[in-house]
Amino acid sequence: MLSPADELAALIRRALRDGDLPLAHDAAARGHATYPNHEDLRDLANLLAPPRAVGGAQPPNPGARLNRDWLASAAASAYRGRWVALRMGIVEATAATLLELMAAVPGDRAGMMLVRV
Repeated sequence: MLSPADELAALIRRALRDGDLPLAHDAAARGHATYPNHEDLRDLANLLAPPRAVGGAQPPNPGARLNRDWLASAAASAYRGRWVALRMGIVEATAATLLELMAAVPGDRAGMMLVRV
């Protein structure tokens, strides 16, 4: 015989199988609130919970504006149709394909924009 929490988990799984997402979402949230220590209900509630932003605010990337400014400048037109690697508004490498560009700038690409002009 199943416990009430296990029966509720089974109901949620049936609702998911049948495509009744509102029922599954509601039952998972209520089930986890009623049985917070039930591992299966906790996992189902986390799975069906609305998405949430994590990580908080990031500091602005000063290079992003410089890269956008370079892309809008006349200098970018000389690279039309090519891939470029930009960092702080400076072209670090160019290539015909993205794979070639990635090979040309191995290692740390933090703060770098890879874009086809």
